[in-house]
Amino acid sequence: MQASFHSDWPPEMGVGMRFIFSIGLIALLAMTGLDNPALAQSSKYTDTIIEVGDLAVQNRDFKQARASYQSACEKGESEGCARYAYLLEKGRGGPVNTAEALRLYKAACAKGTPNGCAGVALFASKDGRFAESLKLNQKACSEDSARACTNLGYQY
Repeated sequence: MQASFHSDWPPEMGVGMRFIFSIGLIALLAMTGLDNPALAQSSKYTDTIIEVGDLAVQNRDFKQARASYQSACEKGESEGCARYAYLLEKGRGGPVNTAEALRLYKAACAKGTPNGCAGVALFASKDGRFAESLKLNQKACSEDSARACTNLGYQY
């Protein structure tokens, strides 16, 4: 389970300052991670990339969020894939790509990421596969996916 970035930053740092700091940190990590595969695959590194994406979403910079989540996804972080898929599905920060969103949701779900399963469930529901959607949402909701729990509320 990924820690929330809200508690990891000093309270006196505003959202904008945290965003700027995170961009600098990502640049530094990217430079050192290029020739260090162990670092590039470490969970701290991908957690930081996801945090940058989260801050970008807070600042409504969906293009930056999309790039951050895509980077985490490419490094094997399934939560990054689920968040990137959501932006692809909704067309935030770039064009809508539902086929790629579904592919990424399925891959994230297969790795046990609740938000990935919630995304697959939504597509299943849209295709009329309600039993599959219900099962996926129940499992993802029990694993703390707010999106899945919201979807369940609509399904009941």
